[in-house]
Amino acid sequence: MVALQRANDLASQTLSMWGYDGDLLKLEVTKTKERKLVTVRHSRERIELLAKASTHGAKFCATHGEHLTSDDMFKACEVPVREAEIKLLVQDKEQRLQWQKNEEEAKQVLVFGYKALANYLSPELAKLLAWYQVPANKMGNKHKHFRRWKAI
Repeated sequence: MVALQRANDLASQTLSMWGYDGDLLKLEVTKTKERKLVTVRHSRERIELLAKASTHGAKFCATHGEHLTSDDMFKACEVPVREAEIKLLVQDKEQRLQWQKNEEEAKQVLVFGYKALANYLSPELAKLLAWYQVPANKMGNKHKHFRRWKAI
């Protein structure tokens, strides 16, 4: 834009020097902001905006006035459902990884051979009980560990 302005200034000045009325052709270039689309159809950003939009005005802004039965609206309605499913799957994965860790720790305790029950330490019994998914708040002290392990 600056180069265009300089070229116009030079041309109008040159015409004025040759005796013509160069000021008639003199223009000033003004910067105008172009309106850019915030979202593009079928883009992930647009679908996420529509999923988070709770008012009609927000939906209107996200769709740029398009009809509310566009594919993006239907996809946006599905986003919270999928996020809930992903959250459940992540929780399930974390629980299974914890179970796997408990199993590995318990097998490490059992690798050294079966001891007499009286020879097991309280942390070892806690690992074995965790392997059998006994909640930690119900394990209690060493004597309760022994009783629970006998019951299993």
